[in-house]
Amino acid sequence: MAFFYFGHHKSGSTWIASILQTIARHLHGRYLHAYTPEAFSRAIRQIDDGPTFVSYVNAEPAFVAPLVVDAKGIHVVRDPRDLAVSAYFSHRFTHSLDHWPELRRQRQILDRLDMTDGILATLEFLESMRVDGQPVAIFSSMNDWNYECPNVLELRFEDLIRNPIRGFESVCSHFGIHDAKVRTRSGWSRLWRRTPQTATLAAQVARIVADADPFAHRHRRPGEVDLRSHYRHGVPGDWKTHFSDVHVTWFKRRYPQLLVRLGYEH
Repeated sequence: MAFFYFGHHKSGSTWIASILQTIARHLHGRYLHAYTPEAFSRAIRQIDDGPTFVSYVNAEPAFVAPLVVDAKGIHVVRDPRDLAVSAYFSHRFTHSLDHWPELRRQRQILDRLDMTDGILATLEFLESMRVDGQPVAIFSSMNDWNYECPNVLELRFEDLIRNPIRGFESVCSHFGIHDAKVRTRSGWSRLWRRTPQTATLAAQVARIVADADPFAHRHRRPGEVDLRSHYRHGVPGDWKTHFSDVHVTWFKRRYPQLLVRLGYEH
């Protein structure tokens, strides 16, 4: 049985994937991670009868559509403007360059530009982004996505970080795993080696989410900025601080309906 998470670059995918990986471990299942269409295709071939969680974090609609007719999935979007600002800082300062030669070249470009031109260059990079030579066009993927698929729970990143416990409870419910029995911490005694106690997965969501909190482990709160952290800011609407008229114009000319379609403008 497979459960899919479809995400997009700089939309909380590292955080979301870490939670799903923990859930997979609780269920004695497998967790597979894919950044590109090729890696996603490999992951699909590894699915077996046991619970398998597959994260496709640069999801392309053409590769997803044939699967979601019968499979359960979630799809997480973020305000594309916040996504672009997050990508600018990440691409310039923090994102790993391992196995991503395209980003290495992009970082060299960003280091030569001021912030206004750098964000513009980031918008253009995201529009035709490549990972390991494979196209993963971020804005087109969000624009072309089928938001009406009944098997895919549509979620917004902003809602997830506002109330992550409720959000992941809804994920577990959608996947039909909220009543699954899992081992609890309190049932394990180092002295007596008792048989671990069990509880439903739904009862453990709060702890799983707390353990994955990216800001708690860094002694920061969302909104406290650290340019050298992969989790730089964490508060919606950051684009208002960094976008100029040129960025607003670029986005509206290229993707005039996307913000409305996603519910970020009316």
